[in-house]
Amino acid sequence: MNYDGMILNQTRGEIEFTTLAENRAILTGMIAQARRCIALFTPDLEPRLYDDRLFIQHLQRLAISGRHTSIRILVKDLEHSVKNGHRIIETARRFTSNIKIHRLNEDYDDWPEAFIVIDECGWIWRKLFTLPEGVASFARTLKTRDLLHRFDTGWQNSSPDPEVRTLHI
Repeated sequence: MNYDGMILNQTRGEIEFTTLAENRAILTGMIAQARRCIALFTPDLEPRLYDDRLFIQHLQRLAISGRHTSIRILVKDLEHSVKNGHRIIETARRFTSNIKIHRLNEDYDDWPEAFIVIDECGWIWRKLFTLPEGVASFARTLKTRDLLHRFDTGWQNSSPDPEVRTLHI
């Protein structure tokens, strides 16, 4: 399916997806339209989705688009991503004022999901981060509020990840 015609905060309805390719296509369609903020919860920065050249280009575009942009990324563990040179980490090191990466407090280690909310309206959610299937929407729904509340709770119980600030050579 082609997701290019879907417009952030206008196209209504939920989209079910079952493959990584569908997830990536929806993600690319949404992030290309991002104008203000991203809230991303991913256990380990999932390289199969977020270490993508096009995703990083859109993330960088958003990071330099203005001082009122906010990109918050909440993770459980960055060790593998740091060792393998994940592009989000390198990007966060370059744009420290607009991209923040926090490590989730260990009390929240039982979160099995992964999700992203873009401009407080579009979202992609997978019940189990280990599986490719999930649900997405380009427009604000009740799920948007629930995901943002869940993210904000995790963010308040997290701290900046020192691995992001340290340049590993």
